Order: sequence, then C-alpha cells, then structure tokens
Amino acid sequence: MEKDYIVILSAHIDSEDKKNLLIDNLKRFAAQNIDVCVSTHSNQYMDEIAKYVKYFIYDYNNEYITFNDFLLNSNIIDENYGKYGNNTYILSHEFGRTIQYFPGSQHSKAALILLKNGINIAKSYNYKWSIYLEYDIKEPTIGFKDLFENDILELNKLHKKCKYYSCPKNGDLNFLWGGYFIFNTDEMYNNPTFNKTNWHLNKENWIKTFNIGFFESIVETLINETYDQSDIICQDINEITNKIWNESDYLKISSFKIHDSQKFKKEILTNDLIVKIFPCKTDDNFDIYLYMYNFSESDFIIEKLEIFKNSDKIYSNYNHIINSNYWYIHEIINLNGDEDGFLKLIYSVRDELNNVVDNEMVIKLENVKIINEKLMRIEFN
Repeated sequence: MEKDYIVILSAHIDSEDKKNLLIDNLKRFAAQNIDVCVSTHSNQYMDEIAKYVKYFIYDYNNEYITFNDFLLNSNIIDENYGKYGNNTYILSHEFGRTIQYFPGSQHSKAALILLKNGINIAKSYNYKWSIYLEYDIKEPTIGFKDLFENDILELNKLHKKCKYYSCPKNGDLNFLWGGYFIFNTDEMYNNPTFNKTNWHLNKENWIKTFNIGFFESIVETLINETYDQSDIICQDINEITNKIWNESDYLKISSFKIHDSQKFKKEILTNDLIVKIFPCKTDDNFDIYLYMYNFSESDFIIEKLEIFKNSDKIYSNYNHIINSNYWYIHEIINLNGDEDGFLKLIYSVRDELNNVVDNEMVIKLENVKIINEKLMRIEFN
C-alpha cells in the first residue's frame, strides 16, 4: 500500500516506565516502516524518543482545566453545556441529595492540543489518513501495520472517511474509545470548531467552546460534525477486543494504568473525601451549605477549614475528625438578593499515613444561579 497515512502518537512521558513503553512501540513501528508523529507536553527523554520517529512535537501548553476553573467561569457555559455528555454524580442522604456535574477530565484540553498538533503535521506533509493512537497500546495480534492498512482498505472500499470504536455506556456517558481511531486528514483539519477557533489559548476559550466536555466525547462530536453519518464506521470496542488483541476486556489493551501515575498517587488521598460548598435554591434566593462526606474505610483529619466571603472569615473549623462513612452538612450563609464578590473555601486534610493535602474552592456570588443549575447543588427532601 502507498504510504498515505501517519500515526499520531499522543504521549505525556514523565517516567522511565512510560518512556520504555513508548520506545518499545516506536521500535515496532519502525520495524514495520510506519511513519509516526509523537505529540507530547513533556520535555523529558526528548533526545531518546526522537531517534525513533519521523516527527516529534513538543508543546509546553499542558494546562489542566479543574472544577474550580468551571466554577469561576460558569457565566460563559452556554445552554448546550451537556452537548458533550454530562457525568452526573448524585449522593443521597437522609436530608436529600447532592448533585454535581463533572465537566470532563482535567487533561481534556491538553489531550486535544496533542491531537491538533499531530493533525497539523499530517496536513502539512499531505498524509491522506491520520491515525490517533495512545502511546501504551498493545500490539494487535496481526501487527500494527496490517491493522492500519486493513482498516484503510475497508474505508476506501466502502467509500468511508472515518472509523472509531465506542466504549460501553457508563452512566450518562457513552462515547468513543480514545485508544485508536482513524480519519481523513483534510476534512478534520478544516473543521472550523477544531482548527479555526482559539480554544487552545486559555481556559476561558476552552470552556466557551466546549463547555462541559471529555476529550473522548469532544472528539466523537467533532467527528460527527466533520463527516456525514454515512461516512463513518463505528463499532463496539468489546466486539473486536478478542479478535484484534486477544484480550477479553478492552481495558487490558493499554499497558499503562492510571493508578501507576505520579499525578494519581498525589491525588489519591482525597479521592474518597468530599469537602465542598454547595448552593441550594430557596423560595427567593440561595443558601450556601458546607458538605463533607468520607466514604472511604479510613478516617481523615481536617486540620484547617476556613470559609471567607471576600476578605471576611465567616466559618472556621480545626482538627475535625471525619470518620469513615461519615457525612456532615452545615448552613454557611443566606444570600440576600444580587450579591457579588467571592466565597472561598480552603482546607487541609491529613490521612492515617500522615500525608497532608491542601485544597481550595472558589465561587463567584453573582454566578450562584448558574452554578446551581449547571454544575452543583443540594436538594432537600
């Protein structure tokens, strides 16, 4: 087959284990004469990695979009905020329930930048097909080259322009599998949302363009914007996992696990502890509540918890033990009419291993109505 495709290999290589996984795959690609573009935000191991690829792109912009960013910019989330799939998280208690809409993974913007940079290379060097691949994916039983070229033959034969796999439905979410997809370069490059807007420049532009969105759900929406449905082949990933990778579960196709990442290890401390301030709609305004819930098997100590309205401290609590499977709710303030300024929650958590994590949460008072509707709220029975 004429070499008219390129593999865009997305990677954030910040450890020896990740580097070795990546280089092992790059050696396989090189042995099969496959053109590869490594697109990364990490400047570690650049010289080692670049030896094995035709193109290497380093982009320093590894900006994460946190839940706090959505709170502070909630006024620019439009009415289509659920377009890319809401991940609704509801916790029920005797008093009622808390509802939070998680706006995608923190790395969604950074991951989409890596894809965008790779597509720009594909377009610049006239590759007809772009193949997106995670760096740690296992080699198919037939080899990467045969997988790619068989899919391209299928697309050409059926006059299609894109092929991807969908993940099993998870709650409200149901979108493409981000490990491997293939598409016609020109049309995706020319998608105005993807390549003609400035979503990549800052957090505000990202939220304004993609609202609440995961990397995978945004890519699937862009695919459906770019190509007619008749131009797309979409299959359930579970239907082909055994056939292509000889695995029973598609989650085993990737070698690297999130639990092994340094970032995950730093965040794991508070994964099972919620400490947040929630709005609650009243008849004519909003009340703000402090809500804490420890659903782990371990106890935590809140060493310091303070809430400020602008510069005034309106609540404090120190050395508060949060026992396992314990929840706590406390009314903080009643908002009177149209108020501006900020509410800021700061707290420090110590676990049984004596690890301490500092956290903060900030909401703009003038955006409480939007936050209550689109991001988080308490509902009483």
